[in-house]
Formats: sequence, C-alpha cells, structure tokens
Amino acid sequence: MTTSALAQAPAPAPAPSYYPPAYYYPPPPPTPKHARDTDRTAALIGSSIGFGVGAAVAGLTYLSQHAQADNCGSGVVTCDHAAGRGALVAYSTIVTFVPSFPRFVVGDTPTGFLYSGLRGASMLAAIFVPWGDDGSTKWQGPFLLGFCAPIALGIIDLATTPWREDVEGTTQAKARPATPTVGFGIAPTGDAKHPNSGALFSFGGSF
Repeated sequence: MTTSALAQAPAPAPAPSYYPPAYYYPPPPPTPKHARDTDRTAALIGSSIGFGVGAAVAGLTYLSQHAQADNCGSGVVTCDHAAGRGALVAYSTIVTFVPSFPRFVVGDTPTGFLYSGLRGASMLAAIFVPWGDDGSTKWQGPFLLGFCAPIALGIIDLATTPWREDVEGTTQAKARPATPTVGFGIAPTGDAKHPNSGALFSFGGSF
C-alpha cells in the first residue's frame, strides 16, 4: 500500500465511552414522631380485647339470663328475680372503665375520668330510668343508652388515646409560669404657654 493510500484512509472510530450506571441511594427512613411506649401499646391491646370480648360475653350472658327470667311462671324455668344481675354489673363495669385504662397509663387522667363518667351515666340511665311497659318501645332506651352510646364512646376513647410525651408536654406548658414583663414610659405635659412644664410617668407590667 502506498503512502498516498494510507493518507486517504479514514481514521479509525474512537472507542465508545463507558459510563457506569447511575445508582440512587434510598432516602433515610423517616424519624418516628413518637418514642416507643411499650406500656401504652400493652394497655391499648389489653383494653381493646377486654372491652370487646368482655363486654360481648357479659352482655350476651345478661340477655340470656334476662330472657329466661321473662318466662318466669310459665313452668318452663324456675323463677329467679335476680337473674342476670351479676352479668349486668360486669358489663357495666367493663364498658365504663376498661376503655379509659390506656389514658390512665399515659397520664391523661382527667380525660379518662370524663369518658368513664359519660359511659357510667349512660349505663345508669339505661338501667334505672323507667322505660314504660310497651314491649315494642321499652327496649329502645336501654339499647341506645346501654349499648350504642357506651360502645361508641369506648371506641372513641381508645382511638384517641394520646401519646405520653404529648400529655407531658401539655402538662408542662400549663405548669410553666408566664414570663413577667415590665414597662414604663415618660411623656411631657404642659399647656399652650408652657408646652414642657411637666412630665407624665406611666408604669405597667404583667406577672
């Protein structure tokens, strides 16, 4: 091959550039808003089970015994005027106090007593208020005040249980004394002839 032919030959193509594939690191896991509280978790789990299972068992036991008491005198069952009393007391105690137990654990005692008082008042009204003798309507009051209201309040109580640090932060904010502030000022006083014949001194503060 002559020199002129080598000069006219095209230059070889450059080697392809190699770029390693891009690698994106995953973002760090989010920091939990609240610290782990095993006492709160255990109280919520235990109260939920006790509230749901305990209220269901005690309520069904009361209804069964109460139904048997309604047949008193028919010769089918023996008359027992106290039938279902123990189950009713157990049901009332469970739906009144158990859902608020997690609040007592985290320190939200006032709200816990408030919810317990509302459920207890609802149960007392369902038990002791005379609802009449009409069989088609006398069940409505005990059903609404003895079942629907306390069960709904219990679910809300459990679902809105605060975290311990939230309760402690609110308590510290209420207990923290306000920062005292003091202010004073001086203003000139006078009349048309003597515009600066005196001064007015004012003083105020909040403690």
